Amino acid sequence: MKPLRARYLLVFWALQAVSVADVLSSMGQYEVIRPQRLHTRQRREAKGLYPEEAQYAVTVGGKEMVIHLQRTRRLVSEDYTETYYLEDGTEVSEAPSHQDHCYYQGYVKGSDNSSASFSTCDGLSGYLHSEGQGYVMEPLGPSDEADHAVYKVEALTQPLHTCGVNATAPDLGPRVEETFASESQKSHYLREGKYVETYVVADYSEFKKAGSVDDVRKRIFQAINHINLLYKPLRTHVALIGLEVWSAGDKIKVSTDSGKLLDDIMRWRNSQLLPKKNHDNLQFITNLDFNGDTIGLAYVKAMCTENSGAVNQDHASSVIGVASTIAHEMGH
Repeated sequence: MKPLRARYLLVFWALQAVSVADVLSSMGQYEVIRPQRLHTRQRREAKGLYPEEAQYAVTVGGKEMVIHLQRTRRLVSEDYTETYYLEDGTEVSEAPSHQDHCYYQGYVKGSDNSSASFSTCDGLSGYLHSEGQGYVMEPLGPSDEADHAVYKVEALTQPLHTCGVNATAPDLGPRVEETFASESQKSHYLREGKYVETYVVADYSEFKKAGSVDDVRKRIFQAINHINLLYKPLRTHVALIGLEVWSAGDKIKVSTDSGKLLDDIMRWRNSQLLPKKNHDNLQFITNLDFNGDTIGLAYVKAMCTENSGAVNQDHASSVIGVASTIAHEMGH
């Protein structure tokens, strides 16, 4: 590694550690752990930067766990595209494959009903649920075997008001009962399963928060990965069919009035986006603070209609927060 790049990476991770530490200090209790990567047997034909499977030994809350992870399939659809904008406003659209990615789902060995969703792109970042307790893990360094901060998912809890329903952060999953008009419809849905192609738009404030298109992509991919974990019990797979980053300024006025913003973004979707990009559902993400306690808003029972979509506030440092909000709104 060149000395200049080495110094840059050290500075980057020093700042990253300070940023994470500041967030953690406001959350209260957390612990620092160091995951141990375990050897897994890989198929001979498996090629790419990231393995198909991975295992990590961790000790959380005094309990030893082995997390088994498998790379998520169909994270993006075959027709996946990315759109972003140069500083002069020039639109750039690409169709990268992103099949060799670093996003995983899995479980804790020996723990019934456990689940996990992780990114291994820059350390281990994600969510772990075992024996009735959820945890969020964030890297404090660039390696998956460096120090990581772990805290209970309740630390993300804050008084929330979303779609007229009082909720707390851990509650923000698919609204199962509100999605179906009857029990028979629900039974049919669970029996047949569904495949939903979602298009995500990140506004200029979200781009500025992340710092680059690459970092927006990482955050959105990890969100989609976690959403799929939440939707597994519903036999529903959510694939990202498109990502658009408003990297040179917003394409519409982004209001902090969530109701007005939802109406405006649906008009933009129907007039500007759908004519050039087919998709089932649109998720709009902003770093702006919505008025009141709202962090997400969607039309009810609108999936695959002209009003299929939602607006979401990226309200937490961990991507698990906004991923849970999107899953909640998508379930309406």
